[in-house]
Amino acid sequence: MNYVSNENFMLYAARHYDNPFCTTEKEFHEDVNRIKLIHKMFRRYDNDKVINDRLILNHLRLLYNVFDATHLTRMLVFRFSDHLHYLKPFLILLGYWPERITNVGSLGINIIGSDIVMDMKLVESLRRI
Repeated sequence: MNYVSNENFMLYAARHYDNPFCTTEKEFHEDVNRIKLIHKMFRRYDNDKVINDRLILNHLRLLYNVFDATHLTRMLVFRFSDHLHYLKPFLILLGYWPERITNVGSLGINIIGSDIVMDMKLVESLRRI
């Protein structure tokens, strides 16, 4: 399985999950649900221009601690395809934004990192951290 899609998202996540302290399936789902929480915060930022950037960073740090970095980035780009301009500043700050992201979606779309224009208000907020 070289790509992530709606049909195989959970299987893809499970395949690239590496948490030696995880003892139940519930813990795995809690980790995956962090992605949904971040997406919810990005949608709120769309509407209210309010964001808890530190909470998002904490969620991302936790996710990168339990998933393979390359594959997690691919999963995040897939899930946040409509919010890449918000995701990119966070991943740059954490050192996980690649120049090219391959095999996104069932069509195997490739994304050039430099083509994504970042939200400057969010960039300024993250610079203060």
